[in-house]
Amino acid sequence: MDNADEKPYLPLTEGTEPASVMAAAGDYELGENPFITLLEKAICLPGVKVNRTTLLMEAYKLSGTKIESGNAFEKIDLEQMDKAANSWIRKNVTASSGTAFLLGIPGSIAMVASIPADIMQNFAFSLRLAQQLAYIYGFDDLFEDDELSEQSRNTLIAFWE
Repeated sequence: MDNADEKPYLPLTEGTEPASVMAAAGDYELGENPFITLLEKAICLPGVKVNRTTLLMEAYKLSGTKIESGNAFEKIDLEQMDKAANSWIRKNVTASSGTAFLLGIPGSIAMVASIPADIMQNFAFSLRLAQQLAYIYGFDDLFEDDELSEQSRNTLIAFWE
């Protein structure tokens, strides 16, 4: 491959916008990038979208009123956030591993269907975890009127990597 055809390497450093990194990944219009298209379709699957209020109520034992008022993180320090994040990571890894195990039980002939299903469930659990981590670390709701904005997509991609 000719070096002139290669995309420049853009490390994620302070001040680098995720959108510029995504632009360097390929010559796709927004919505045409296969990864973005997959992300948009996966987020619509049942059980993939995370309710921010419910998650924060469970993770930090907060009231819905406190979360909705915007004061949810005034007394939560980084150590508590890390502890909650580790807990949710463990839950997701356990659930994803268990699902992969169950999908693999039939074996041989069923592998034709179970491998794509396993890949999709792993993708769905990863997408859920990215949302959960964003919310645990204080991000606002990623959805506006049940739609994922371009900035929210970039946030999910950043948490995913």
